[in-house]
Amino acid sequence: MNQPAPQAPPPELRAFRQLYHARYLRYALVRLGRHRGAVEAVERTFAELAARWPEVLSAPRPNAVAWRLLGRQLAHHEGQIPTAGGPARPVETMRADARVLSQSLGLPPAEVADVMGVDPAHVTVLLRRP
Repeated sequence: MNQPAPQAPPPELRAFRQLYHARYLRYALVRLGRHRGAVEAVERTFAELAARWPEVLSAPRPNAVAWRLLGRQLAHHEGQIPTAGGPARPVETMRADARVLSQSLGLPPAEVADVMGVDPAHVTVLLRRP
């Protein structure tokens, strides 16, 4: 029996992947310290994005949705119980994310904001020393 060929992802999702995949993978490598786990977490994130793409696109900030999905995947790989898919993440988690992106990956604040799907002003506040 012939199975239908897998459907190609929509062009918007391919573009989104092209924009964010490398930075997500670099971040995941820092968080997990294991290449295989990082690749798996990022690929699962993009698989979940593909399954929910119309919903993701309807969100005010699709990159924020993707960042939350990646965070849940990484928490799973770290043996943590990810929180439910609510819109808010704890400030401490967001601060840690911003610091890894800024300090470990060397991204400027505007790029950190883009990757996380938040306003640049929010990143400025997150990166201030408490």
